[in-house]
Amino acid sequence: MLMAENSNVTNREILKEGLPWYWWFHGVSAVTSVLGNLLVIFLILTRSSLRTTPNWFVLSLAVADFLVGAVVFPLRLVFEVVFQNRPTSNYFVNVVDYFLLKASMTNLCVLTLNRYLSIMYPLKHVYLKKKYNVIKLILTAWFIAFLFPLIFLLLNLFVKDALIKRYYIMFLLIFLEIVPCVALTLAYLHIIYFARRQREQIKKQKSQLKHNYPTRRVKERYKKNKTMIRVLGGVIGFFVLSYLVDISRVWLKYIDLNEATNTSLLSKISFLLLYANSAVNVFFYGLFKKDFRAEIWKMFCELFSRGKDPSRSFFSAEKKTTKL
Repeated sequence: MLMAENSNVTNREILKEGLPWYWWFHGVSAVTSVLGNLLVIFLILTRSSLRTTPNWFVLSLAVADFLVGAVVFPLRLVFEVVFQNRPTSNYFVNVVDYFLLKASMTNLCVLTLNRYLSIMYPLKHVYLKKKYNVIKLILTAWFIAFLFPLIFLLLNLFVKDALIKRYYIMFLLIFLEIVPCVALTLAYLHIIYFARRQREQIKKQKSQLKHNYPTRRVKERYKKNKTMIRVLGGVIGFFVLSYLVDISRVWLKYIDLNEATNTSLLSKISFLLLYANSAVNVFFYGLFKKDFRAEIWKMFCELFSRGKDPSRSFFSAEKKTTKL
């Protein structure tokens, strides 16, 4: 999503009509994002079985998505409905909005890169598992997300030339929307191609050597990769869909084919899809995964047993695991 004048959503109409369907859907998306990502963050931080290298990327993405739901919706509701998009406050809201959405996007790209390398190049992926490299990648994702909105804010405050701003917006459209969509799609297609080759390898080994250890090892790896591929497919599919709609909206506006694009139904749908990414992600990369579901079930069992026996601690099972 591009900011400044791109992200105003008919605040005068909002004041006349009350809170239309756009705000209700945005609110539901925000609440879902906050609760779902908060649960994922809690599980990763408190469950030793989930504190793995791949899940640190999930944690960073969950933090970004949580902030999108917890900050963007109330901030936009207050400034667009109450303060009616005053220029100074509008710049601030747009920068925060854009920063958090791009933090979600860059963290998703880093997470996908980690998954891609683990499937395609498992031996080289060992290098990425080092703590220093994981932290470096995560910090890079947040830095990129912070840098470009900051530059745009400075352009709006200190540069009067509208053409420069226009060129910068088009640069953002290409670098932070089109390129990620293409890269994620190509990476996913490559993973699918590799998975099919792996499946054929399993069939070939089965026909040659039944009950052989290498066959079992490849089969187990294939099952693990299959689940990972499904998760990536859901996340990347919704991401590409939402950003394709936004790319179309911005392109129509900035080539002046449709000056009213920003206040049209297309604009509202575009914004809703971008915000919904933060709510949808949590189900695919977190709650649909077997290890997360298992820990959620254990957590509820602990809560239930604690209700029966107050002397039992909520984190008793986790503490025992840590001591061992």
